Amino acid sequence: MTIKKRWAAGLLTGCLCLGLLAGCGGRSDPEPTPTPTPAEETQTTPDIPGTIVDIPDPETTPETGEFTLELEGMSEQVTMTLVEGQFPDGPKFSLYVDKERYTVNEIDGYCYLTTDAGDSIYAEIGFRPGGTAKDLSGSLLREYGTMQSTESYGEIRLGENPARHIGGRTMASIYDAYLIDVDGGCVTLVLCYPPEAAEGAAVRLLASLETLTLS
Repeated sequence: MTIKKRWAAGLLTGCLCLGLLAGCGGRSDPEPTPTPTPAEETQTTPDIPGTIVDIPDPETTPETGEFTLELEGMSEQVTMTLVEGQFPDGPKFSLYVDKERYTVNEIDGYCYLTTDAGDSIYAEIGFRPGGTAKDLSGSLLREYGTMQSTESYGEIRLGENPARHIGGRTMASIYDAYLIDVDGGCVTLVLCYPPEAAEGAAVRLLASLETLTLS
């Protein structure tokens, strides 16, 4: 695009110079018209406070994408925005987030997708150095409260990532965790939501997690 702008600017300059020559009858050389400097394009990027923010590369990944979600039996088209970052001592990551509904925050090296509902609905994305999906699957959910029940769903595919899926339930909330083994540790994705949000907010947050890429 910059090359085209410079070519157009040069053509415009040439036309202006010809006009000046015609007006002066060719008696004197016109002063050269300075070539306009192309305006620099500004790029807006979703912001995660802290140290894990990177700027998306628009040449390889679009900053927004259109996704179709199935919510309570109805299809809904949702525009999501690209967010990129890097875990401390861990891999880079990117995923798409519905910025109209969710706020992206960084707390202690973890990336959170939160709502105005407080801590009753959220997605947490983290990295456990040295951990493995197998080792963490038996203990991870206990970090989030006293589980009335837990269940292992085995190996699944979450978007492009093979993951180990475990679930649990406290008196007030449902937890779904997805554990992805990577070099040097394990990426953990945890969804928390009340039972009544299982076909709404949980679906929206899971759709974001399914777009996760790691590098």
